[in-house]
Amino acid sequence: MPEGQFDNFPPVGRSAGVWRDHTGRGSILMTTCAIFLSRPSQKAAIEFERPCREGSMKSLTPPASTSPRRRGKGPRTAWSLLGIAALLATLGAVLPACPTLSAPFGQDVAGTILTNKPTSEDLTVLQRFFSDAEMTRWKQYHSKKLLLHGTGLGAVAIFYLAFLLLGLNKHLKGLTRRILEECSQRAGSRRMLIRYPLLARLASLPNRVYGSEEGIFVLIYTILFVLLARIVFLPQSFLGSFLLEHREGVATIRPLLWFADYAKSLLVGTAVISCMVFGFYGLIHRVGKHWWLFVWAGLCIGILGYAYLAPFRAYLYSDFRPLPAGELRSQVEELARKQGLDSCEILVVNASVRTRKANAYVTGAGPTRRIVLYDTLVDQFTPREIVMILAHEFSHGADKSKGKDFLAFSITAFVVLASAQFVLRRGHRIRRLHYNHPGDIAGLPVLFLVFLVAFEVLNPLHLASKRAAEIRADRKSLELVCDPEAFVSVHVKLARMNHSDVTPHPLAILLYGSHPPFLQRIETARSAPCAAEEPPR
Repeated sequence: MPEGQFDNFPPVGRSAGVWRDHTGRGSILMTTCAIFLSRPSQKAAIEFERPCREGSMKSLTPPASTSPRRRGKGPRTAWSLLGIAALLATLGAVLPACPTLSAPFGQDVAGTILTNKPTSEDLTVLQRFFSDAEMTRWKQYHSKKLLLHGTGLGAVAIFYLAFLLLGLNKHLKGLTRRILEECSQRAGSRRMLIRYPLLARLASLPNRVYGSEEGIFVLIYTILFVLLARIVFLPQSFLGSFLLEHREGVATIRPLLWFADYAKSLLVGTAVISCMVFGFYGLIHRVGKHWWLFVWAGLCIGILGYAYLAPFRAYLYSDFRPLPAGELRSQVEELARKQGLDSCEILVVNASVRTRKANAYVTGAGPTRRIVLYDTLVDQFTPREIVMILAHEFSHGADKSKGKDFLAFSITAFVVLASAQFVLRRGHRIRRLHYNHPGDIAGLPVLFLVFLVAFEVLNPLHLASKRAAEIRADRKSLELVCDPEAFVSVHVKLARMNHSDVTPHPLAILLYGSHPPFLQRIETARSAPCAAEEPPR
C-alpha cells in the first residue's frame, strides 16, 4: 500500500480497533472482580460434580476431577504482577489521551519516545513539503501510539501471567462447570432437547467432535475466557483508537458506531478463536503430543483458502458501491486490463464515516478479487494520483515472491507451534500455573502467552520482509506508470492526511514499520529511470 499507516487492510473500521487479533488493552481489575465473585468454595472445588440426571442432557456436563486443588505459594507475587499490569494499562491509556496529565512531563509525555533528529539535508527536503509544526505534531501522535502499544502489550502479557498465578484459570473452570450443571438440571432445557431432536444433536456435537464429554466444557471455557479478556481491555482500546484518533483529528467515527464495530469484532473474533482453540485441544485429546503438526498442516492449507474469503469480512463493517463511470473508472479499468485484472470489481467503500485517512487496496483471490478505493481517496485525489496508487497495489499482485512469503509463513507457524508444544508439556510441572497436563484447558493462558511472545519476537523479520516488498512495488509502479511527479504528490498527500511520522526513529522502523519511511520513497521516485532531475513538489 502506498502509505505505511495502513496494514493488513480490508478492515475499514481499523480506527475502531476492530481487527486487532490481540485481546484488547485496558483495566485488569475487572478480571479479578468477575472471577472471584463467581468462584466456588474450597469444598465445591474438590467435590464439585454431582450425578447428572439421566436423559439427553447428560452429555452436557463433563466429569470433574476429584483430585484436591494444588495451592501455589506465590499469591503475593501474583498480586504484584496484577497491580503492575493495571498501572501500566492505566498510564498507557490515560497519559497520552489527557494533555493536562501529560503537561507536567514536558511539552508532551510521549513526545520524547524514539525521537529521531533528521540530517540538515533530509530536513531541507522535508521542509519543501511540510511545516515544522506539522512534523512535530505527527511525531508526537505516533509516539503516543507507540506508548499505548508498548504498555498494552505488557499489560496483556501480565494479564495472562496473573490469570495463571492467581489460579483464576481454576476458578473459571469451576464457573464453567456450574454453568453446564445448571443447564443440565433445568427442566425447560430438557424439554427443549426432547421436543427438538436437532437441537439435542447440536448440543452434543462438541462432545462428538472432541471425542469425549469434555468437549462442551472446553468450548464454553474458551468462549468465557476470550470474552472476558476482550471486555477487560475494552477501556484502553476505546482510549487509544477512539479518543486519541479524535484528538488528533484523523477520526470521524461516532461513539455508537465505534461500539457497534467493537461488538461485531467481539462476536466474530470470539467465535473464530474459540473454534480454533477447540480444535487445538481436540487434537491434543485425540492424537496426543503430535497435535501441533496437524495444526501446522491445517494452517498452511487454511491460509490459502483465507485469501478467497478475505473480502467478505469487510461487509460486516462497511458499505461498498461500484466506482461510477467516468474518466477515473476508464483509467483504472485500462490499468487493470494490462495487469490481467479486467474481471475484478472496482468498488468504493464508505471510509469517511470512520476516518479522514485515505487508502486503496486489492483484496481476495481468483473470482473474489476486487479493487477497493476509500471514498476519501476518490474525493481528494486526482485520477492521475489514484492510478499511481493502484499501480503500486497491482505491483504487489505481480510480485513473484509470493511463494517465499508462503514458505516464511509455514516456517513461522512451525516454530511457534513447536514452542507452544514445548511449553505446554513442561509448564504443567510448575504448580503455580494451576493446570494439570498439556490437554488441560486451564493452560489456555499459557498457550496465548506463548503465541504473544513468539509473534512479537518474530515480527521484526516479518516487517522487514514487508518493507522490502513495498520497495519492490514502488519501483514496479514507476515502471508501469512512469509518473514520478504523481508518485511524490501521492505520498505527500497521504502523509498529510494520515498524519504520518516522516522522520521515524530507526528502532521504530525495525519494530513497527511495515512500509518504508517517507524520505526513502521520495528517493525511489528521484532515482527512477524515467524521473526528471528533481521531482516537483
